[in-house]
Amino acid sequence: VEGVGNHACEYMTGGVVAVLGRAGRNFGAGMSNGLAYVFDETDTFASRVNHDLVVLAEADQQDDVLLQLLLRTHVARTSSARARQMLETWESTRARWRKVKPRGAAEPVAAIRADWTIRLSNGLTAPASPDSGGVLTAR
Repeated sequence: VEGVGNHACEYMTGGVVAVLGRAGRNFGAGMSNGLAYVFDETDTFASRVNHDLVVLAEADQQDDVLLQLLLRTHVARTSSARARQMLETWESTRARWRKVKPRGAAEPVAAIRADWTIRLSNGLTAPASPDSGGVLTAR
């Protein structure tokens, strides 16, 4: 998505989301599962996160792969100039992405990330695993 308001990902129970624009306050309130990536253009996102329920984590290479797949899918489906520019300038924009995950959900989050990476790599045609959280179908 290009941006979200207050309380985004409230009560998120699975799946994955990439926020390409600003996110409002109380991000991740009630988030019990799933994975979010938020582009932090002004380095102020941490002040709008519900730290009681979620943690900001360092993105690793596997996150980079999934995030680029999400951006490519977004460009293909919406012709987003913003997502296209982020992909074209990945080396400079990569450091501005923040990974958000629920406290204590390392194993489910890892399964969701792996499943969505496979599904997006296969054009969303791979069947969803029970741990994938959320449903996204091919066009």
